[in-house]
Amino acid sequence: DRPPLYLGGKVDMGLFIGSSLKYPIIALENGVSGKVEIAFTIDSIGQTSNYRVTKGIGSGCNEEALKVVKMLPERWLPGIYRGKAVKVQYFMPVFFRIN
Repeated sequence: DRPPLYLGGKVDMGLFIGSSLKYPIIALENGVSGKVEIAFTIDSIGQTSNYRVTKGIGSGCNEEALKVVKMLPERWLPGIYRGKAVKVQYFMPVFFRIN
């Protein structure tokens, strides 16, 4: 019926991640940029667990993305399926771009 929702929306989530993410020095030195995908579980009461990197780019970016996504405040509404709150696997992209 509905996927999990972050209270504050994608804007708040993006602002938190953007302000917390530190570009790893080794990635900067080697010109590494791209998308790291973090997967985690959101249970039927909105609690998160089982964080892992499902797609990475290396050079410290995977670890940094995982650390920051784990720091995201627990403000989730669970997914709804057939009118009931359910456990859902959620995939979050974290982008590293060199300016």
